[in-house]
Amino acid sequence: MSNFGNSKFALTEEGISGELYDRLERAPDTELDDLATMMTSDQLKEEHVFTGINGGLKLWKGPRQMRELSEDTLVIENPLYEDSLVVPGDVLRYAGQKGGRAQVDQRISEIEEGTNGHRRELFIDKIINAEGSLAYNRNYFFATDHVFGQSGQMSNLVTFDISDDAGDVPSDQRGTAASPSSQIMGKAILRGIKTILGFKNNDGNKFRNSGARSFKVVCGLEYMEAVAGALGVVVHPSGATNLTPVAINAFGDKFDLNFAWLPEYTGTQIDVYRTDGSFKALIGQETDEFDVAVLGEDSEHWKKNYEAWFGVSLRRGTGYGEPRSACRVKLQN
Repeated sequence: MSNFGNSKFALTEEGISGELYDRLERAPDTELDDLATMMTSDQLKEEHVFTGINGGLKLWKGPRQMRELSEDTLVIENPLYEDSLVVPGDVLRYAGQKGGRAQVDQRISEIEEGTNGHRRELFIDKIINAEGSLAYNRNYFFATDHVFGQSGQMSNLVTFDISDDAGDVPSDQRGTAASPSSQIMGKAILRGIKTILGFKNNDGNKFRNSGARSFKVVCGLEYMEAVAGALGVVVHPSGATNLTPVAINAFGDKFDLNFAWLPEYTGTQIDVYRTDGSFKALIGQETDEFDVAVLGEDSEHWKKNYEAWFGVSLRRGTGYGEPRSACRVKLQN
């Protein structure tokens, strides 16, 4: 949350640079961070090695059964990103100038929010393009023909037919693929969850998704009301939303379900992501600290332009993780 209007930093080079650094370091997580394994990186790129997901303990019969590691790798680059703040000389030299602090405070808030929102934008790009982008197993992330070791062919790209899969939902309460009812959306969400729970590991046994309890649904604005209704989340006319996770009884256990709506996400589909466990669907990496550079009163920039320049930069990258931790459900009539 931004500190705009509540800051008491000194209107000096040291005060402004310190406030920039402090706010960026304390920036809250985005609503998509729980879809990803987050890590710190100090490299231009990271090579991720995926060793495969194998079963746990089994009955010892005869010699040990050796489980070989797979050698799948995925390289995620960390491009350099930057933003800057320019403060006129009069604002620094005459700190009491009316409106000076408010202007600087507002610009710092914009940098804070923009920097945090940038990571969200990178994740959104991965989500939207997942059907045409490669995962570590050299298949598209959302695909119908995933194979991992001895798993056999599996699909994390499934369809939900409103006519054939509606079950006991009356025909006049189903809606359409473009505008489904909450009852239909609930069944589509469960289709995604059941698909994730049914995935197999690299040795062909049930994947440890059987212990999954927390999921997040990602949808576009067109589906927001139906998804909210399916999860029992109250959406107020103002757009404010009660995002407290809702426990839904299903299969005899309780699941913690939540959702995120993305204006950029379009089409008659939803994504379901597992948000607990060790293997997340996405990967997020960035440098441990932001770099804050200052060109102040002792710089040539000040002498030429009579202004101070504050620049922030960091390296950040996102990529695809485990396809078995996500499922895309396409609704059709």
